[in-house]
Amino acid sequence: MLSLIAAASAIGLARVRTIPNASRLGKASDSPEEQSRLARRIYKDHIYCLAAMTLVLLLQLGAHGKRSRHREVPVPTTPQSAVL
Repeated sequence: MLSLIAAASAIGLARVRTIPNASRLGKASDSPEEQSRLARRIYKDHIYCLAAMTLVLLLQLGAHGKRSRHREVPVPTTPQSAVL
């Protein structure tokens, strides 16, 4: 559940704030001060998204590791009569 929240927050932030700010910055229609403010905000958004997606990765890998350590999967064997 925590990995879903982390992923949704990063994706939501990108959709609501980062993409519009990047689009505005790309147009270069604002003053240099405003462009600098937008660039810093986009940078901070990217740092947050990196941290959130790293958390998702660690949680998913941790869950996979716990699951695979506790489950024994039998190796299928071929009966001798089926071997040609």
